[in-house]
Amino acid sequence: MVAKLLLKYRKEVFGMASFRKRGNTWEYRIRYTDRKTGKSRETSKGGFSTKAEARHAAAEAEQSLKRGYDPGTGDQTLREYFDWWFVHYKKGSVSGNTEVNITNHLGRITEDIGNVRMKDLNRPMYQQMMNRMGSKYAKSTLQRMNTTASEAFRDAIELGLLYFNPAERVKYPKTAKRSKTSKDKFLELEEVKALLMAAERKWRVEKPEYAQYLYMTYLLIGTGMRIGECCALTLDDIDLESGQVNIDKTMIYSKETLKYHVKETNQE
Repeated sequence: MVAKLLLKYRKEVFGMASFRKRGNTWEYRIRYTDRKTGKSRETSKGGFSTKAEARHAAAEAEQSLKRGYDPGTGDQTLREYFDWWFVHYKKGSVSGNTEVNITNHLGRITEDIGNVRMKDLNRPMYQQMMNRMGSKYAKSTLQRMNTTASEAFRDAIELGLLYFNPAERVKYPKTAKRSKTSKDKFLELEEVKALLMAAERKWRVEKPEYAQYLYMTYLLIGTGMRIGECCALTLDDIDLESGQVNIDKTMIYSKETLKYHVKETNQE
């Protein structure tokens, strides 16, 4: 008798999952009692490739229900959450270039699965998205993108919007493009000579009215500075007598204003 009462209490308060196969995927359903209203509610999630995956996710969901998680907060889309997360967790707290990288990472994900509701998001769905990305981006790009998403998902867990991190234990597809090696990032001497010859021909002979591009080419090669740093230089940064160039700022693009602006860089 006591065991039956305990089982009934578990079903009514914490919920017990039921499972069914829909097409080629599995779905779980959990009935639980809303502690705020006392009303009986139901939460469900599908898209699992095996019943074992659905069981594992259901067990995590039941644990979250015990901790007071409200499945109703998962009705917002992934795109809506990412937009909110960026504004409240990243915007203004990281460098301009980092902001651009984060928005690019999140934008690639939302372009693919951004309209999925948070409560419908699962690991197989996220893994399939990563697999599709494999034909477009290098493995290093996928790793950086996944790191950003994982951080956003960890905050979602703390906020009660998720009870697991779909970006964990991701397997990167073998079809991802090879990332550049250190050798690919530098020009050999013969390549530098070819570049300068092309620049001389283009900007001194064919289009001398754009000679500034020729001087920029020499400056970039001679100093190793980045293009954004070169574009941010002023006359005060160049000392012709000593032959020195002061590099303490860079030019970045703002997606908000749709304009370029100069940003100071930290110096060691």
